[in-house]
Amino acid sequence: MHHPGSHSPNKISSARRENNSVSEAGFSLAEILVVLAILALITGLTTVFLGQLRKASQIHAEREIQRELNSVSNYMERTLETALALPIDISDNRNRAFFVGNASGVSFVSSSRIGIQEAAMRTKRIELQPGEKNGELIQTIAARRFTKSTLSNQPPLTVSVADGINGIKFEYLGALSGSSDAQWTNSWSQNRSLPRAVRFKITASRNGRQFTSRGFARLRNSGH
Repeated sequence: MHHPGSHSPNKISSARRENNSVSEAGFSLAEILVVLAILALITGLTTVFLGQLRKASQIHAEREIQRELNSVSNYMERTLETALALPIDISDNRNRAFFVGNASGVSFVSSSRIGIQEAAMRTKRIELQPGEKNGELIQTIAARRFTKSTLSNQPPLTVSVADGINGIKFEYLGALSGSSDAQWTNSWSQNRSLPRAVRFKITASRNGRQFTSRGFARLRNSGH
């Protein structure tokens, strides 16, 4: 016999089963917060990892650009070191310059290999040719002039050393006329004389950044 307002055991068991089924079907607030915290942690770690990956990739790219620019400097050092104490244009008796240079370019004579066991004297010119945005470092190689008609059927060979160059600056070490002390100057055109050394700075822009490479060449045929 049941009192009014009381619940039967069957009804109580049924209510408990319903409550249990509701708890099993959903998530509690604490569980949801834990999941959100885990997702936030994973997102943060992923963002940090991607940032470090982009930074590492940028550093690698910048090192490659700097290595490329340094290779250009090394090539120019080796080329300048081979300058010979010979007149650039021997057909002009009044001008016996062995080496002519200014802040943006140099001209000199050196030996170039033209076969397996053959070499020939060549006049070389290295200079920066300006472009619309960046310039191009050009090396021109021509047969050494003996007479004015020597080069009529031998056009100079033009080679691109590097492009995307913002600027280049040459400086020359040697004793100027009337002085016995060597000093650095922005030009060189003394007759029958090579500078003791040449130094230069190359600047280039890549990916919105500016890169610089410096070079130093001691001319071993200068006599100093």
